[in-house]
Amino acid sequence: MEAGIQPIAAIGDFDSVSDEQYGRIERDVRTVHSFEAEKNETDLELAIQYAASLEPEEIVMTGVTCGRLDHSLSALHLLYTVQQKWPNISFTIENERNALSICRGGTHRLGKEERFHYLSLFAMEGTVRPLTLRGVKYEVTNEQLTLGTTRFTSNEWASNEAIITFQEGVLVVVRTANDTIQA
Repeated sequence: MEAGIQPIAAIGDFDSVSDEQYGRIERDVRTVHSFEAEKNETDLELAIQYAASLEPEEIVMTGVTCGRLDHSLSALHLLYTVQQKWPNISFTIENERNALSICRGGTHRLGKEERFHYLSLFAMEGTVRPLTLRGVKYEVTNEQLTLGTTRFTSNEWASNEAIITFQEGVLVVVRTANDTIQA
Protein backbone atom coordinates (compact mmCIF):
# COMPACT_ATOMS: atom_id res chain seq x y z
CA MET A 1 0.00 0.00 0.00
CA GLU A 2 3.01 2.23 0.56
CA ALA A 3 3.71 1.83 -3.17
CA GLY A 4 0.27 3.19 -4.02
CA ILE A 5 -1.28 -0.21 -4.78
CA GLN A 6 -4.72 -0.76 -3.30
CA PRO A 7 -5.19 -4.50 -2.71
CA ILE A 8 -8.64 -6.05 -2.97
CA ALA A 9 -7.63 -8.89 -0.63
CA ALA A 10 -4.94 -9.63 1.94
CA ILE A 11 -4.22 -13.27 2.76
CA GLY A 12 -1.70 -14.82 5.13
CA ASP A 13 -0.53 -15.10 8.71
CA PHE A 14 0.72 -11.48 8.81
CA ASP A 15 3.61 -12.49 11.07
CA SER A 16 5.92 -9.98 9.41
CA VAL A 17 3.75 -6.88 9.94
CA SER A 18 3.39 -4.73 13.04
CA ASP A 19 0.09 -4.39 14.90
CA GLU A 20 -0.22 -0.89 13.42
CA GLN A 21 0.32 -2.19 9.87
CA TYR A 22 -2.18 -5.00 10.42
CA GLY A 23 -4.73 -2.47 11.67
CA ARG A 24 -4.26 -0.48 8.47
CA ILE A 25 -4.70 -3.65 6.40
CA GLU A 26 -7.93 -4.49 8.21
CA ARG A 27 -9.17 -0.92 7.74
CA ASP A 28 -8.17 -0.38 4.09
CA VAL A 29 -8.51 -3.81 2.44
CA ARG A 30 -11.97 -5.11 1.55
CA THR A 31 -11.21 -8.83 2.11
CA VAL A 32 -8.79 -10.08 4.78
CA HIS A 33 -8.19 -13.79 5.40
CA SER A 34 -5.92 -14.32 8.41
CA PHE A 35 -4.30 -17.70 9.14
CA GLU A 36 -2.23 -19.11 12.00
CA ALA A 37 1.54 -18.90 11.48
CA GLU A 38 1.85 -22.68 11.99
CA LYS A 39 0.30 -24.07 8.81
CA ASN A 40 1.20 -26.36 5.92
CA GLU A 41 0.86 -23.75 3.16
CA THR A 42 2.94 -20.65 2.56
CA ASP A 43 1.17 -17.30 2.52
CA LEU A 44 1.85 -17.15 -1.21
CA GLU A 45 0.13 -20.49 -1.78
CA LEU A 46 -2.94 -19.33 0.14
CA ALA A 47 -3.01 -16.07 -1.82
CA ILE A 48 -2.73 -17.93 -5.15
CA GLN A 49 -5.58 -20.27 -4.18
CA TYR A 50 -7.76 -17.24 -3.45
CA ALA A 51 -6.73 -15.42 -6.64
CA ALA A 52 -7.33 -18.52 -8.79
CA SER A 53 -10.83 -18.86 -7.31
CA LEU A 54 -11.64 -15.52 -8.98
CA GLU A 55 -10.94 -17.20 -12.38
CA PRO A 56 -8.62 -14.57 -13.91
CA GLU A 57 -6.78 -15.06 -17.20
CA GLU A 58 -3.44 -14.15 -15.62
CA ILE A 59 -1.82 -14.08 -12.18
CA VAL A 60 1.49 -12.24 -11.76
CA MET A 61 3.39 -12.94 -8.54
CA THR A 62 5.63 -10.10 -7.42
CA GLY A 63 7.70 -9.59 -4.28
CA VAL A 64 7.64 -13.33 -3.61
CA THR A 65 11.34 -14.13 -3.32
CA CYS A 66 12.37 -11.57 -0.68
CA GLY A 67 15.98 -12.04 -1.82
CA ARG A 68 16.01 -15.46 -0.13
CA LEU A 69 16.98 -18.60 -2.04
CA ASP A 70 14.51 -20.76 -0.07
CA HIS A 71 11.67 -18.38 -0.94
CA SER A 72 12.82 -18.29 -4.56
CA LEU A 73 12.80 -22.08 -4.84
CA SER A 74 9.49 -22.30 -3.00
CA ALA A 75 7.94 -19.77 -5.39
CA LEU A 76 9.32 -21.62 -8.44
CA HIS A 77 7.92 -24.94 -7.22
CA LEU A 78 4.59 -23.29 -6.46
CA LEU A 79 4.59 -21.73 -9.94
CA TYR A 80 4.99 -25.23 -11.39
CA THR A 81 2.25 -26.69 -9.19
CA VAL A 82 -0.34 -23.99 -9.83
CA GLN A 83 0.32 -23.91 -13.57
CA GLN A 84 -0.47 -27.65 -13.63
CA LYS A 85 -3.54 -27.25 -11.41
CA TRP A 86 -5.00 -24.27 -13.31
CA PRO A 87 -3.76 -24.63 -16.92
CA ASN A 88 -6.20 -21.97 -18.19
CA ILE A 89 -4.58 -19.28 -16.05
CA SER A 90 -1.22 -17.83 -17.09
CA PHE A 91 1.06 -17.63 -14.02
CA THR A 92 4.29 -15.61 -13.91
CA ILE A 93 6.78 -14.65 -11.22
CA GLU A 94 8.11 -11.17 -11.95
CA ASN A 95 10.44 -8.60 -10.46
CA GLU A 96 12.22 -5.57 -11.91
CA ARG A 97 14.74 -7.72 -13.79
CA ASN A 98 13.10 -11.10 -14.43
CA ALA A 99 9.97 -12.95 -15.44
CA LEU A 100 9.59 -16.71 -14.93
CA SER A 101 6.88 -18.88 -16.43
CA ILE A 102 6.16 -22.58 -16.95
CA CYS A 103 5.40 -24.10 -20.37
CA ARG A 104 4.06 -27.52 -21.27
CA GLY A 105 4.54 -29.10 -24.69
CA GLY A 106 3.42 -27.15 -27.74
CA THR A 107 4.41 -23.97 -29.53
CA HIS A 108 5.01 -20.87 -27.42
CA ARG A 109 5.54 -17.41 -28.88
CA LEU A 110 7.30 -14.81 -26.76
CA GLY A 111 7.25 -11.25 -27.98
CA LYS A 112 10.43 -9.27 -27.51
CA GLU A 113 10.12 -6.79 -24.64
CA GLU A 114 12.49 -3.87 -24.31
CA ARG A 115 13.22 -4.61 -20.65
CA PHE A 116 14.28 -8.23 -21.29
CA HIS A 117 17.52 -8.99 -23.09
CA TYR A 118 18.12 -12.65 -22.20
CA LEU A 119 16.00 -15.75 -22.58
CA SER A 120 16.97 -18.86 -20.59
CA LEU A 121 15.30 -22.26 -20.62
CA PHE A 122 15.49 -25.02 -18.02
CA ALA A 123 13.86 -28.44 -17.77
CA MET A 124 11.47 -28.59 -14.83
CA GLU A 125 10.09 -32.06 -15.40
CA GLY A 126 11.51 -34.81 -17.54
CA THR A 127 13.53 -34.24 -20.67
CA VAL A 128 12.23 -31.43 -22.87
CA ARG A 129 12.22 -32.73 -26.44
CA PRO A 130 12.28 -32.29 -29.34
CA LEU A 131 13.16 -28.67 -28.59
CA THR A 132 13.29 -26.18 -31.45
CA LEU A 133 14.11 -22.48 -30.93
CA ARG A 134 13.57 -19.79 -33.56
CA GLY A 135 13.93 -16.03 -33.50
CA VAL A 136 16.84 -16.18 -31.05
CA LYS A 137 20.59 -15.75 -31.45
CA TYR A 138 21.30 -19.44 -30.80
CA GLU A 139 18.66 -21.38 -32.72
CA VAL A 140 18.38 -25.16 -32.37
CA THR A 141 16.32 -27.87 -34.05
CA ASN A 142 15.06 -31.06 -32.39
CA GLU A 143 17.43 -30.85 -29.41
CA GLN A 144 16.99 -32.25 -25.89
CA LEU A 145 17.06 -30.23 -22.70
CA THR A 146 17.65 -32.40 -19.65
CA LEU A 147 17.18 -31.57 -15.99
CA GLY A 148 20.37 -30.00 -14.64
CA THR A 149 21.86 -28.75 -17.90
CA THR A 150 22.85 -25.10 -18.29
CA ARG A 151 23.22 -25.13 -22.08
CA PHE A 152 20.15 -23.01 -22.76
CA THR A 153 21.10 -20.13 -20.43
CA SER A 154 21.38 -16.52 -21.66
CA ASN A 155 20.09 -16.78 -25.21
CA GLU A 156 19.05 -13.49 -26.86
CA TRP A 157 16.26 -12.34 -29.12
CA ALA A 158 17.25 -12.08 -32.78
CA SER A 159 13.80 -10.92 -33.92
CA ASN A 160 10.62 -9.49 -32.42
CA GLU A 161 9.39 -12.95 -31.48
CA ALA A 162 11.04 -16.02 -30.01
CA ILE A 163 9.32 -19.30 -30.87
CA ILE A 164 9.78 -22.30 -28.58
CA THR A 165 8.44 -25.65 -29.74
CA PHE A 166 8.60 -29.02 -27.96
CA GLN A 167 6.37 -32.03 -27.32
CA GLU A 168 7.57 -33.66 -24.07
CA GLY A 169 8.58 -32.36 -20.66
CA VAL A 170 7.95 -29.14 -18.77
CA LEU A 171 10.00 -26.01 -19.35
CA VAL A 172 10.89 -23.08 -17.10
CA VAL A 173 11.22 -19.94 -19.22
CA VAL A 174 13.20 -17.07 -17.71
CA ARG A 175 13.34 -13.65 -19.34
CA THR A 176 16.02 -11.40 -17.82
CA ALA A 177 17.11 -7.79 -18.12
CA ASN A 178 20.50 -6.86 -19.51
CA ASP A 179 23.26 -6.93 -16.86
CA THR A 180 24.08 -3.28 -17.51
CA ILE A 181 20.62 -2.13 -16.38
CA GLN A 182 20.58 -1.03 -12.75
CA ALA A 183 17.86 -2.65 -10.63
